[in-house]
Amino acid sequence: MLDGIDGHEWLGRAPSSNTGMRRARRNRRGYLNDFLERRGERKTSFDRVSAAERSEMVEIARTRSQHVNEVELLGWVVVEAGEVEGYGRDFVKSSVDGNPFHADMIVEQNCADERECQKGHAQLLADNSSWLEADSYLENGPIPTL
Repeated sequence: MLDGIDGHEWLGRAPSSNTGMRRARRNRRGYLNDFLERRGERKTSFDRVSAAERSEMVEIARTRSQHVNEVELLGWVVVEAGEVEGYGRDFVKSSVDGNPFHADMIVEQNCADERECQKGHAQLLADNSSWLEADSYLENGPIPTL
């Protein structure tokens, strides 16, 4: 289900560590851990990358990465909302302080307490993700195609 999110929107997740950021950049895609909820959580934060002006989205993401994760934002692993609908996750608009272009990915209830089920869904997302370089995107580079 895409609650208030267009199926053609690009949803991006910035890896939360320098190692994860460099690995995603080098391999041009995300990994299971980029999309896996923390234990006991049902949701994961995403940026609605294509819903904002490019410069605004990069600024929001860079500020958050530096202050929250203490990581330099190099880019995002992205998925197209409509392509991942039905992977056992729902996407919901959910503005947070400093980011009106935020969305939560929520794991379906039937998978919420089963870690292997969550990992399976996260792997599907990773397999269908692409790397979006922040500087290239800022300079009007294309959003990657899967």
